[in-house]
Amino acid sequence: GLDFHIVAAFLVVFVTLINILGAKLSAWVNNVFVAIKVLVLILLVAVGLLAVQAENFTPFMPRGFMPVLEAASLFYFAYIGFPRIATMAEEVRDPEKNIPRAILLALGISALLYALVTFTAVGVAGWQRLASSSAPLAEVAEMLGLGWVIGVGGLVATFSVVLTSVMGQSRVFFAMARNNEIPQKLSEVSERFGTPVYSILLSGGIMLVLVLFMDISGLAMLTSFLVLLSHVLTNYASLRLYRDKKFNPAFKAPLRPLHAFIGMVLSLALALSVEVTAIKIGVILIVVGIVWFYIYKTYVKSKI
Repeated sequence: GLDFHIVAAFLVVFVTLINILGAKLSAWVNNVFVAIKVLVLILLVAVGLLAVQAENFTPFMPRGFMPVLEAASLFYFAYIGFPRIATMAEEVRDPEKNIPRAILLALGISALLYALVTFTAVGVAGWQRLASSSAPLAEVAEMLGLGWVIGVGGLVATFSVVLTSVMGQSRVFFAMARNNEIPQKLSEVSERFGTPVYSILLSGGIMLVLVLFMDISGLAMLTSFLVLLSHVLTNYASLRLYRDKKFNPAFKAPLRPLHAFIGMVLSLALALSVEVTAIKIGVILIVVGIVWFYIYKTYVKSKI
């Protein structure tokens, strides 16, 4: 009976406050909530595997590969959290080794969970029923008698994602401010809380505006496009780094730099698979960002 936008706005304000109070508190709260949602998903898979019907997988990919590619590009926004780990490098012990390990471990566990949940959902309900549902996972849970459990898990998962989104984005603003790419006020750290309060407030404020005035599905598609483009650039930068003979990272990666090249190509392919509207808006935002970068950097340098 509550308005979606009001509840979402309250959630954003609440997690912004938690982030301001300290990184340790945010991490502790997030760990508890992640544990809950993982247990909920494991319960869904454990119960659902017993009800999987093989005929629900026939025919396999009935509409070909292109819809799978489009779905992957839309869903990519869910992978924002993995590179976000790197934004916390200054607040992590031995980041040269622990950051890559954390990213790969989180990616591996999440990919396994995604695959198991997807297999269970399709096997229990069939793709036709899932496609026509506005809340497919909740529908699968109802069929298995786990409706309220998945409801709780969904709320916990949403809270956790918003919490880490504010945490990660605020550190990006913090780094940009320190590099004189946005106002330096955003790089100030509170002596009382030990967190970049202004960056956190800006992150929460932007999120608040988006959740109140933008369509969530359209925003997800736009986010996926921009994140994929950032991954194209990140992989390209990685290729450039590997050409530097002096570059000797503490974390050893096999097949280096092949994975960077593959990542760049696949990210570009997915980026071009999103809706045309998302691409157009994304390109406009990129142009605005480039103009801001050069104008602001020129202005700041003239003042130094």
